[in-house]
Amino acid sequence: MTNALKTAALAATVTLASACSTTGTLPPQTQAQNRASPYSLDQSPGAQACKAGEDEVASFMSVDDDFGYGVAVCVAKGSGDAEDRIAVIFAGEGGNLRTECVASACDGLIGYSRYTRPRFTELKLKWSTPKGQHTIVETFDAELVDAPPENSVRHYWPGQEAGTAEGGEMVPNPNKDALALMTLEKSLPSS
Repeated sequence: MTNALKTAALAATVTLASACSTTGTLPPQTQAQNRASPYSLDQSPGAQACKAGEDEVASFMSVDDDFGYGVAVCVAKGSGDAEDRIAVIFAGEGGNLRTECVASACDGLIGYSRYTRPRFTELKLKWSTPKGQHTIVETFDAELVDAPPENSVRHYWPGQEAGTAEGGEMVPNPNKDALALMTLEKSLPSS
């Protein structure tokens, strides 16, 4: 990608990000917490997903395309009465696109849900970007007693419907446990 195209893409992202605000749907104190755009793009070489002071609670990498991208989920623990801050980073060749919010102000920006039945768990992480909503669905299936448990992760990007075969297959970070997204339950209410 040429520098002119990168500059144009960054300008378009910044324009879209500033158009995506949280005003009108959240209480005034929450709007003040998220007054700055909840989206940011870091194109610096070797950009790290999580910032200093943030813990990476889960991360996933693509496995089925030549482009190569990853998703990291970071939590900055609030001190004292301060709330935790949640960030989802979509990292690809164009840089790291962050969506972040204070835990109580994540409605519509970042959402988490869990479905559990005996020997089966499904976790969903949804987050908004200037281009639309992304969803990661992680399942852990141990229903077949004679077979090893299956852990699968699929990523659905804008224009795809979660739960269909359209999603791109991803693999969890081998340094993280299966179902690491459940760590979000400590910071982010389940939707």
